[in-house]
Amino acid sequence: MEQNPKTTYRDACGNTPGLPLFQQPWWLDAACGPGNWQAAAARNEKTGALEGLLPYHARSRYGVRMVSPPPMTPFLGPLLFPPEGLNDYKVRTFEEQAIRRLLAQLPGLPVVRLKLHYDVRNWLPFRPAGFRQTTRYSYRILNLSNLDRVWGSFHPRLRNKISHAARLCEVRQVEGAGPVFRLFRQRLERQGAAVGDAWFAGVDAALQAHGARAAFLCSDEQGRPLAGAYIAWDERSAYLLMTGFDGRAGIRGAAALAVWASIRFAAERGLIYDFEGSMLPGVERFFREFGGELCPYHYLVKYRNWWWRVLADG
Repeated sequence: MEQNPKTTYRDACGNTPGLPLFQQPWWLDAACGPGNWQAAAARNEKTGALEGLLPYHARSRYGVRMVSPPPMTPFLGPLLFPPEGLNDYKVRTFEEQAIRRLLAQLPGLPVVRLKLHYDVRNWLPFRPAGFRQTTRYSYRILNLSNLDRVWGSFHPRLRNKISHAARLCEVRQVEGAGPVFRLFRQRLERQGAAVGDAWFAGVDAALQAHGARAAFLCSDEQGRPLAGAYIAWDERSAYLLMTGFDGRAGIRGAAALAVWASIRFAAERGLIYDFEGSMLPGVERFFREFGGELCPYHYLVKYRNWWWRVLADG
């Protein structure tokens, strides 16, 4: 009897070292809900060997059902397992065939959105299936072994802000992430977006259970929260999932000070620091000042027709 693809995915992930955080089954359980995500599995038609997996999450936006990653999930795409010893031509052929079989198993919803990890550079196999590609970017600090050099790569304006904030407030790692989340939620509300308290509590609990998150809070002399940063990590990278600040506080650089504390924390663990980049101009400029490397990734979307594009994009 053929195994359920989702069970196959869980089993395969347990035997796949270096799996990105956002493709871990336990992350998907927390971010989507255990029953709200599925997986496609592609096997070799002759040998039955597992060649690829594609986890996916179906949800509604503005009343439109779609396949799309859950909140705070910057990457969700295929995992491929090519045989060893293939030359470049055969690797491309393998990718084409495995991805075609995976995409054929996705539900026929009006909109499908995929975000490919930096390591997935070839999006061409998605094109015959009707996907359109946009290059998006994130900033990453790839080498944190020398923090003096990292600090020196910051924009001088940013260094001044951090030094100014350090004289006026205290930054510390906190066990409970609630104050940081509330500052983040204030920022989202100013942008007209929202993340639910219960949803975040579930994700935070899962990350805590796996020892994969840290929260940093800046407070003034009276102990009032001013700004915060929240990171999660896997074997390779730490991801800046949340930043927030109290716009009424008026202490310049508090948010940058919290981020700097999280960068130092990631350096202690020998990780890449990923700003989990936003393309919003103001956020992008803030992240750019930290001197990271601009790293592209593929954002793919498929619409059943132009009308669904209008509805889905609002």
